[in-house]
Amino acid sequence: MKAYLDTGIFIDYLIGRSHAGQYLRSTGRRGRSPTQLGADAELCFGRLAEKHEAITSSLTCYEVEEAMYRQLKVSSVGLPHAAAYLIPSARSAITQTLMTIRLFKVELAALTYEVIVEQCKDIDLQIKGVRAADALHVTTARLHEADALISGDAGILSLDGVLKTASGKPLRCVDTDEAIKML
Repeated sequence: MKAYLDTGIFIDYLIGRSHAGQYLRSTGRRGRSPTQLGADAELCFGRLAEKHEAITSSLTCYEVEEAMYRQLKVSSVGLPHAAAYLIPSARSAITQTLMTIRLFKVELAALTYEVIVEQCKDIDLQIKGVRAADALHVTTARLHEADALISGDAGILSLDGVLKTASGKPLRCVDTDEAIKML
């Protein structure tokens, strides 16, 4: 099986593993606590590394840093030169994401011209209200012939059973708790 991992799964994995985790995911999702989300992400990463293929987009690195930056910015309102000091702290989340990618043998796909053009041409994603970053993740998964897109994003999860890869294979859109059953 080939699984595409959305940014949120990397954020889930960082819960409890670094200083970033507590900033990036402070609430649960779909009845699971942040601690459970972290455990589920770890199990998914482990199973993928053992028996399957995993892929994510270079966009994931950007999104993890941006999420961290937004959270740190909230806690530093009014501090002089805060933005300059926040960048190195936020950037460390990319390093932690890259460590996760290497540790679990996740392929890091480039965000290419082809991906962007395909995303722009996909009228169905536009009509369904799938915003740019999510549409880029979906398009990357489809172009790389993923069997599953693992995400915590409700908009992406609502596409389960709807999407097909570039060759016409069905693309499952599942959260980590469902992915664990598939792996």
